[in-house]
Amino acid sequence: MNQNQTSRRATLDAAVSQARCELPEPAYLDTPAAAAYLSVSRKQLEHWRSSGCGPVYSRLGRHVRYSRVDLDAWMSARRISNTAQEASAR
Repeated sequence: MNQNQTSRRATLDAAVSQARCELPEPAYLDTPAAAAYLSVSRKQLEHWRSSGCGPVYSRLGRHVRYSRVDLDAWMSARRISNTAQEASAR
């Protein structure tokens, strides 16, 4: 690429990046995004879903979506203040 093309490409990349920053956060997340949001692996989230101990989700055909509100509520319900509480919760 010549200097003019490189400069134009950089300008376009900056515009796309700015536009992405201005997009609202999605209210519903797919499994990989929900796992990242919870800082767990996709496999762990799928295991919780199949065993019924994970956060609630919606199924749209074959697509699974998690609400950010539900993920936050699920995490809040698992808050503990000490290790004694953790042992009694099991």
